[in-house]
Amino acid sequence: MRNIKQIISAVKIESWITGFVIVIIFFIPSCKKNVSSIADTKFKVSHSSANLNGFKAVHLSGGGYAVAAHDPRSNSKCHLLGFAEDGTKLWEQQFPDSITMVDIAATNDNGVIICGYNNGNAIITQQTIYVKRFSASGNPDWANSFIADAVYYLCMAIAPDGSVFLNSCPGITGLHPCNFLYKLSSGGQLLSSTQATGMTPDSLLCFPLSMAFSGSNIIVTGALSYWADTNHTTVALSGPFGDFCFCMDTGANVKWFLHQLDTFAVGQSLAIGNGGIIADAGSSSPFLISQSISGNFFLTSDRGNVFEDVQDNIMVRLFDPATGAMQVRQIALPDAAQYPCIAATADGGYIIAATDNLSSFDNKILVAKTSNNLDVQWTKQFNIPNTTSPFGIFQAADNGYVIFAGTQSFGAHKDIAFIKTDPNGNIKQ
Repeated sequence: MRNIKQIISAVKIESWITGFVIVIIFFIPSCKKNVSSIADTKFKVSHSSANLNGFKAVHLSGGGYAVAAHDPRSNSKCHLLGFAEDGTKLWEQQFPDSITMVDIAATNDNGVIICGYNNGNAIITQQTIYVKRFSASGNPDWANSFIADAVYYLCMAIAPDGSVFLNSCPGITGLHPCNFLYKLSSGGQLLSSTQATGMTPDSLLCFPLSMAFSGSNIIVTGALSYWADTNHTTVALSGPFGDFCFCMDTGANVKWFLHQLDTFAVGQSLAIGNGGIIADAGSSSPFLISQSISGNFFLTSDRGNVFEDVQDNIMVRLFDPATGAMQVRQIALPDAAQYPCIAATADGGYIIAATDNLSSFDNKILVAKTSNNLDVQWTKQFNIPNTTSPFGIFQAADNGYVIFAGTQSFGAHKDIAFIKTDPNGNIKQ
């Protein structure tokens, strides 16, 4: 079983708004540190002994970045890397093959937390969830693990008080609603495990892809399937599928729940804008559900490898944090676009990065800057050789932008690319 964020980035399995906004991206950047060195940086590649497929980057609260990546040559062993504001790699940690790391989040006190699970339990309906915190310098602070019901998808967010929350879709037949919220203290102690209430209809399967706090409430977005039978024992393997966004309190009580079947797949990235507005982004390609040999379920694109022939657009949804009132905008980029990441900007708008071709390393990085109501202010297209999809975009201290993406700059070896632009999206020549 793999989380969709890993799936999108590793390319093993291919895989949402004006007046009211909730933005899907877990990272609202902290603008600090060393402006001159940032402005002088154009493009850097971080080379590792591992073959790294990055799947998420976060901006640390005290400056710098952390990137999570998988090594597909080593049973998807996870690596966590720390970077300075100018893109210099500072440290690297790796995790055992038995642990599948699926999400990271920046803490409020300059740390980073990574979470994942282990499929190796003797009881197939149970898994061990792992949570581990590191300092900004890459030193382990604490770690915890606990038994949970089978986890299909898992994502994480940090509360304003430093508590750690995880949301999952457990694969338990007969369970509805099929959603759990786990709470850990800022020191890593498991405090509660609570099944969600107030989700209607409760026969839907919500695979969480992104998670963030809007004020004191938790926002979760992702992809949607459903139980194919009234007993909730069989996951549907054919459409319609869709996407969802819901707001719950820290006690797992759902305040509003919006879902769309047979629609575009939004929810891949989340950001929180001014006033707690929620914004999430995704590509317009629909998804199919497929089942692996081991019985786990994955989201896959239904377009196979035909990427360049289909003009995809990025869809962004804005949600009122109190009511869930939604507006949808289609963001036109210079080329076909998919698998976006989104972040809020200091002027109240949003910055979006996407790729035009997930299936190869001969593609473009596409970027759009929008206003708070998603009117496009400018777009950019970066033709950087051997670079693939972005998995993090942030506003830097000089009001320019930082993008993390995959690259294949050393032959068949995959690494992490750091791209820096000025406030207008230009890369320094």
